[in-house]
Amino acid sequence: MIADGIDVVNLSQGEPDFNTPDNIGRAARIAIKDHLTDSYTATNGLVELKNAVVAAAKCSYVNNSECFLSRAELIRQLLFFDWQD
Repeated sequence: MIADGIDVVNLSQGEPDFNTPDNIGRAARIAIKDHLTDSYTATNGLVELKNAVVAAAKCSYVNNSECFLSRAELIRQLLFFDWQD
């Protein structure tokens, strides 16, 4: 497809062609300082992140105390937001 000139979004592993945004770097340093990176993330993801995606997407879900989004749903939603710029 790329050889045919079709614009393709490559989601394979690779090196970014941009610097890490400052707000991401600051958040990473805070997370390290607060020991939020000392263990693996829960299999079903971070509740705070899932709730932020739901809030950003203005979605609703059955149980307001917990957000039940899969990783695929999170990735799809985050890509959607990113592509809105």
